[in-house]
Amino acid sequence: MKRVAITTLGCKVNQFDSAVLMAACQQAGWAIVPFETVADAYIVNTCTVTQSADAQSRHLLRRARRTNPEAMLIATGCYAQVAPDELATLEGVTHVIGTSHRQRVIDVLQECWQGHPKDEPSTHREIAAQQHRVRPYLKIQDGCDLHCTYCIIPRARGHQRSIPVQEVLAHLAAYADAGYEEVVLTGIHIGTYGRDLDPPTSFTGLLEQIVRVAPLRFVRISSLDPHEVTPQMIDLLASSPRFAPHLHIAIQSGSDAVLRRMGRRYRRQTVERVLHDLATAMPHVAIGTDLIVGFPGETEGDFAASCALIADSPLTYAHVFPYSPRSGTPATRLDTALPQGVIAMRAEQLRRLAQRRRRDYYRAQIGRVTEAISERRRDRRTGKMRAMTPHYVPLLIESARMGPGRRPEGYLPVRILDATADEVYATWI
Repeated sequence: MKRVAITTLGCKVNQFDSAVLMAACQQAGWAIVPFETVADAYIVNTCTVTQSADAQSRHLLRRARRTNPEAMLIATGCYAQVAPDELATLEGVTHVIGTSHRQRVIDVLQECWQGHPKDEPSTHREIAAQQHRVRPYLKIQDGCDLHCTYCIIPRARGHQRSIPVQEVLAHLAAYADAGYEEVVLTGIHIGTYGRDLDPPTSFTGLLEQIVRVAPLRFVRISSLDPHEVTPQMIDLLASSPRFAPHLHIAIQSGSDAVLRRMGRRYRRQTVERVLHDLATAMPHVAIGTDLIVGFPGETEGDFAASCALIADSPLTYAHVFPYSPRSGTPATRLDTALPQGVIAMRAEQLRRLAQRRRRDYYRAQIGRVTEAISERRRDRRTGKMRAMTPHYVPLLIESARMGPGRRPEGYLPVRILDATADEVYATWI
């Protein structure tokens, strides 16, 4: 039996793509082995969102070659799409296959090993690929047409491409039939879902169809841009218990001047309105965001605007990213780069603010009775079972309360007992 090792860098979409690839390899009769072990083929699903991601991709390819110099070595993913010639020069790399020809990975393995995957529907492969997940991903679209000045992803992933509505609904039904209670809708830019379909639809239109027919306990929405969160969408999310009360809104900056230089399609006023409307319609909603610190030309006033956004809005957590120049993007041509020391200090200050908001949100949950789903793994430090609420609050639970040998599955009631800035303790009830 031939051995295949697969490793993944980057976003949920890359993770989804790797899971499907892994399932296809298994159905062809090839054994999946850890990336650190000896294999007959190594596949690195690369990321190119930053230059450090490029470097990490190259490092993994070199490491695979050292593990087995005779193995087939395949680079795929976004870096392979953007800079195939660069990866092809690495010693030992046998194939470079970008995102636009991802299906060629299996073809290449078949040609070398004469494997023949079983003729199974893609939905079955996706379910088999994500058996280890409590909340599997469903990729509903790929690509992006926005071309923000700091982002290389439109070059790596291509134009917007949506999965037809009926196909999305069929996938959700199949996940429900397989016993899953929750599915996460993901993609490169899901807020633009449906514009390319015939007839065109919208992401809100898809959500309306999901409310009508999807038999899942929860559907969770991944990242949206602020201007894509319409009043109609907010009303739908607030009125239907089908959707997890948790949204991630990619804000990037609290300054209009910075948003303009980034090429974003909204301004701070839109952000404030959307956050206010969400918190009003859904009083306990969890709202996360991404923020970039130190974008070229960011003044003290611009940075203060981002800090004020964290401090004064209903945001409950934030991922803070120091700006990193990405070759091939318009932002690298701006001549107002900030010193790295300034960027690092600002990032640390914003992270402290974000940690404070998260701590306050966690502490506000103490005493609350809610639901949680076990993640089927224990915390290494405490030995307690890890679980997650619909509001995306991570819990540590004493699983012995479930009774000898009983393992919690699906959403079950819990009471939240205590919280710190990083951990929330609960008990099954």
